[in-house]
Amino acid sequence: MQKLILPLVLVVVVGLFIAVRSGGGVAPKPPVFAALALPEAEAAAAKDDRLVVVKVSAEWCGPCQAMNRETFVDAKVVDWLKAHAVAIEVDGDREPGVVRAFKVEAYPTTIVLRSGEEVSRREGYLDAGELLAWLGPLREATPSAPAPAERPSETPVLPSTPAGG
Repeated sequence: MQKLILPLVLVVVVGLFIAVRSGGGVAPKPPVFAALALPEAEAAAAKDDRLVVVKVSAEWCGPCQAMNRETFVDAKVVDWLKAHAVAIEVDGDREPGVVRAFKVEAYPTTIVLRSGEEVSRREGYLDAGELLAWLGPLREATPSAPAPAERPSETPVLPSTPAGG
């Protein structure tokens, strides 16, 4: 029993360190995300021939929260999204229909739609540079000729169901 205590304490200490280091907890929703449901976001984007960028996440997902604290508040990302897209965030735990409809298997998943059809998706944390490098060419992509979905092997991806749930 005593042999288990030290590793357990170590795991707890490392977990707390990571939580504190990453800012921990639920990040506030960045203002770049429109307070719209998916159908309304699609209608708003259609008016100006813009993309819809859907970030599917969960409150318990660390990489999702990190993207809200870092990526989606970056000035270049905000400017790009305002010019070329309607961005929304969907909580997969609260909107399981969206998770099923888009076959989301991991959080975070960022999906790009044009005219209601998926053009591309990425799973895992994306920093501002990675997000912009991926989104840039998608301005001209069409649903009939989707850009390849990419997932770098080093990108952390969490399953869409929390452990034990």
